[in-house]
Amino acid sequence: MIPSDLTREIKISLKTAMGQLGYVLGQVDDEKQAENILLQLKAVRAILDKTTLELLDGTYRKTMAEKIASAHWSCPGNCGYESAIERLRQIFPEI
Repeated sequence: MIPSDLTREIKISLKTAMGQLGYVLGQVDDEKQAENILLQLKAVRAILDKTTLELLDGTYRKTMAEKIASAHWSCPGNCGYESAIERLRQIFPEI
């Protein structure tokens, strides 16, 4: 489930991206606007990348942390996955 504050932020970002794409669509026939169109497309890409990361962080990071912690506590030391669990615990803050 997506938290309501994150839902609100995602909607704002998507509406902004849609507005920029609408502008691009209206200007695409004007050769003189090529540079501005490129800038707008880069801005849309940045918004979508940021929104994607926020969604992943907001919904999956907590779940992933819970799964790693559960696996760590469930493995008594001879489950065969010790190295994988430890590796995940070490790289998790970087994700």
